[in-house]
Formats: sequence, C-alpha cells, structure tokens
Amino acid sequence: MGVDNAGAISASYGSVSAVTFVTAITFLEMCAIEFNGYMVASLALMEAPAIIMGVLLNKYYSKEKKRVSVPKLLKHSLTNGSVLLILSSLIIGLLANEQQAMDIKPFTTDIFKGS
Repeated sequence: MGVDNAGAISASYGSVSAVTFVTAITFLEMCAIEFNGYMVASLALMEAPAIIMGVLLNKYYSKEKKRVSVPKLLKHSLTNGSVLLILSSLIIGLLANEQQAMDIKPFTTDIFKGS
C-alpha cells in the first residue's frame, strides 16, 4: 500500500465525517431540537488531530530516513493546508460578530443544506 497511502487512510478514518455531522445537524433542526453552535467548533477541533497524525505518521515512516525533528514535524503538520484552513476558520468564527456571520451564511451554512 505504501507509506503515503497508509498515512492518508489513517487520517481519513481517524477524522470526523463532516457529512455525517451536517446530516445530524439537519435532523436536529427538522425535529426542532435545539443545539449549541459550539458543536461546529468541536467538529473542527476533532478533525485537525486526525490530519496532523496522518502527516506525522507519513513523515515518520517515510522511506526517506532523513532525521526530522519533532518540532519540524509539528510545524509541517500545523501548516498543512487542511489543518490551516480548519484552524483559521475557528479563529475567524471566534472574531466575527453576529452580522458578519450572517453576511457569509450563504457560503458557510446554506450551501450544506439538503433539498
């Protein structure tokens, strides 16, 4: 299978399914069951460690046996595009006020709704 594929599969299976999460949120909304908005942040916080571990495992078990320091591996993992996007969106969500959140709703909420 190879190290690259094994790392990618471990990150995929270790991560939280955003589709399942959106389905659960939609179900709760249809049943008029209230839930807190922090659950979206929880999803993002659970997603990042799986991606980071996939990158770390990939670098650690790579055939290139270059000595790579743990801080360098962590830096590479945290600056990975997917992780950077997730963490950046958390920061934006923390800093945005109610009106700013409503302005981007078509791109963050409405786009994920089913029919």
